[in-house]
Amino acid sequence: MWFYYNSTKFSLGDTMATQPPSDLAERFQQYDAAWNEGDLDAVDDLFAESVRVHDVPAGTTYDGRDAFKEWITDIREAFPDFTASFADSDVIVGDGKVAVEWEMSGTHEGHLPGLDIEPTHEAVEFSGVTVYELDGETVTEARWYYDMLALLRQVGAAPEELPA
Repeated sequence: MWFYYNSTKFSLGDTMATQPPSDLAERFQQYDAAWNEGDLDAVDDLFAESVRVHDVPAGTTYDGRDAFKEWITDIREAFPDFTASFADSDVIVGDGKVAVEWEMSGTHEGHLPGLDIEPTHEAVEFSGVTVYELDGETVTEARWYYDMLALLRQVGAAPEELPA
């Protein structure tokens, strides 16, 4: 995973003398344990209790850290083998925001939050970007943007090709 700060590129493994102004990169790396391992305590260190999380494609907003944790739990129940990959993505840090590119894969085994789609047992892969707004080093708002059409097609809830 790469971070950019003031046009300087950093890897999470960098030992360069010049680093981003905080341990923000490390904290975001630990946060991926919430998604990949279900370690919801990782959310507490990075997100404000009153955080607002927007699932933009679904048109849903989760108010508060507990609601955000419930969303993570629901996603992990819908895809028990859920894996979010950040390794080959860029993370851009600056101006009170962090943008993270990610890829997700898993098998649809449970109810999808916000959608009335029965489990299809289909493997899915899709990508997206999350933009986090910060107050200091605490996330106060987050917006998830992802390819909802790709997800719906893979679970059979949208046609492979749209009519002309």
